[in-house]
Amino acid sequence: MKRRYFFRVLDLIKRSSKLLKAIVGAIAVLCTLKGFLIYVHQYLGELSVLVTTGTNVLTTVIKWLVILFFLLIGGMILLLLPEIISRLKHDSIKHMLQSIRLTFKARKFLTKTSDEGIFEFYNAAVRTIRVDLNGRRFILAIDLPNNRDVQKILFEESKDLAVQMGSFLDENYIFSSVKQVRSYLVLEATQVL
Repeated sequence: MKRRYFFRVLDLIKRSSKLLKAIVGAIAVLCTLKGFLIYVHQYLGELSVLVTTGTNVLTTVIKWLVILFFLLIGGMILLLLPEIISRLKHDSIKHMLQSIRLTFKARKFLTKTSDEGIFEFYNAAVRTIRVDLNGRRFILAIDLPNNRDVQKILFEESKDLAVQMGSFLDENYIFSSVKQVRSYLVLEATQVL
């Protein structure tokens, strides 16, 4: 079971969202600093040249950060464009958005909080869950780790997964049992008409 382009892009976007948050934070701090310098500029007479230069430098840095922000957003949209076009031709955008929503819900449902070391490996495996809702088919795939204990926990936890995914879906689906396909744990379902 090959990872689809859509999920690779989704993981990339999730990772780059931290960079976007850092850029937005830096822009906010620099805008606040610029506002402070403008406020100080009103009360300083002889240092006004220095304050003006500092304000101009901050304005340039803010402009470049805003450009970088929009370039990253544009890059993300360009990366998603092939999947959006494919979904428009063969399926619907609604299913793509549901795939994203269900992926995050499945990850949240299976994530465990514990101090035991084994659950770090377990949660790392849970972060590889992908849900693909395409046409009348539903496929949930989890990359199986090499650790046997983690695989055992995943098999035990995945028994409730079909019921939980069924409650998340708007339409009626018939779920098969969870099975291992090569190095993946797969849950498949077909929509009932």
